[in-house]
Amino acid sequence: MKYQYQLDVSKMDNIEKKQTEFLYEVSKLFVTIKDMNLLFNSLFSLLAVYFSVVRGMINVYIEEIDEIHIDKTYGYNETDISDVTYKPGEGIIGTVIKTGNPIVIPSVEDEPNFLNRTKARKSNSENISFICVPIKITGTTIGTISLDLIKKDDDFSEELQILTTLSIMIAHAVQYRLDLITRESELESENRLLKQKLIEDNKIENIIGRHSLIDELKDKITMVSQ
Repeated sequence: MKYQYQLDVSKMDNIEKKQTEFLYEVSKLFVTIKDMNLLFNSLFSLLAVYFSVVRGMINVYIEEIDEIHIDKTYGYNETDISDVTYKPGEGIIGTVIKTGNPIVIPSVEDEPNFLNRTKARKSNSENISFICVPIKITGTTIGTISLDLIKKDDDFSEELQILTTLSIMIAHAVQYRLDLITRESELESENRLLKQKLIEDNKIENIIGRHSLIDELKDKITMVSQ
């Protein structure tokens, strides 16, 4: 399934109109696409159209092992990112996870805290900027969404606003999915308990039935002996 975009950036002169139309396209993605992988792939493709995005990434924080793992990517070589992890407070992504605040890097080449652990960003003539925004559920940071993009100026207010809005929409989608998983788990548990009860009730009925047959047999033996 390939999502057909209706966004024509070249015809949009008004920034507010551009943002509105972009978010409208995004909302259609969230409504029409149920598969999470396809949803995020389509979302990054739309971001590429709108932002001139070079790469994008969604990271998740796994609290049990206190590590940040890569979950979804756009524009990366899969073999370069397969073993990449971060710790909270480590690099830009780790700092966003730890603080819960977005970070904008106008030029990754000039940022000493930018780890480039994926090795995707090589020194070249293009000035790559980086934006990383937290994804939060009920105030708790569960992950990040980040973008590599090419900017001709240092005003990132529009991109930061849009990406923050997207992070909220992603959080709602994740929460909805988690609620579904929880409900499915509860239903499975209820079904197991019900099946167990039916099995136990059936065993009791069988035992009662066997006792009735034994009593009847005893009565017949008694009658014959008399």
